[in-house]
Amino acid sequence: MFEHVKSKIDARVNQQLIKRQHHLKKLMLKHKNVYVLPSRLGLAFLCFAILVFLLGSNYQNNMIIMTSYLLLSLLLVSVIQGYLNLSNTEIEYIQCRPGDVQSGFELLLSFKNLRTAQQIKLAAQWLNPVDAFDCSHSAKTIKLQFTPSKRGIYALPRIKISSSYPFGLITIWSYLVYQDSTFVYPNQRTLLNYSHTHEQPDEGDHSNQAQGSDDFDGIRTYQKGDSFSRISWKHYAKQHELVSKQFNQLGNGHVIFDFALLPDDFETRLEYLAYLLQQAQHDELIYGLTLPQRHIGANHGPEHLAECLKALSEV
Repeated sequence: MFEHVKSKIDARVNQQLIKRQHHLKKLMLKHKNVYVLPSRLGLAFLCFAILVFLLGSNYQNNMIIMTSYLLLSLLLVSVIQGYLNLSNTEIEYIQCRPGDVQSGFELLLSFKNLRTAQQIKLAAQWLNPVDAFDCSHSAKTIKLQFTPSKRGIYALPRIKISSSYPFGLITIWSYLVYQDSTFVYPNQRTLLNYSHTHEQPDEGDHSNQAQGSDDFDGIRTYQKGDSFSRISWKHYAKQHELVSKQFNQLGNGHVIFDFALLPDDFETRLEYLAYLLQQAQHDELIYGLTLPQRHIGANHGPEHLAECLKALSEV
């Protein structure tokens, strides 16, 4: 119930922010999309200035009253200087890269200011901590790493840009609302001794035929006497375990990874498939994927791998 209400409120807030053009891929911070309020320290400072003023008025002491005016002037200067610090900052959307549950997805943003914007902070849902940074007339690329807890399709969360420069008495902030979505794939889980299904290519289909007469058929624990050319060095780099790649003699058959043939529970099967797809891509095989309600034909290349991994995210 709470999550449903929160999502409704977030959607309403996003609609209002879009009206103020916070959704632009290249956003320039100006007075219409920058907001200012005292920070907690600033509120305490303001209360102290008011108490000093009341004290001076009660004792009719002009020096104390002048001190309260000086404190209020410092707060006003903080507002003006804080706005000038963050205004005219240009934020440009560069790229969003999907990833697995462990690493999360990655968002690249470019920051630039004709002067120098100082102590910029970023905050968002699922965002790993980002150190405060400065930006100047030279574009600065910031890499944001988001780590949701589950696989799936995710709309990019609303990102808050803020600064408490110069004295920490006020907070100047704005928002980025990108109307894009990205994928979080299942983690990879190693699977040994898995027997694939195969399909033969259609006659005349030469573009997707594998080179050579051997087809990849899985991996198994390395045994003494196995050829070093068949060791999966990528697996060794990740798991520090020697395994050998197995091949069969099906001519130019296509490897098909079938969800129904895998052991264990639903999510674990998806993790096995994520691992097998990555291995097949690394070994430059032609492979396809069969899921409970979807079949992706055999193909190869980074775009085909991305399509298969997206299917794992959506199932």
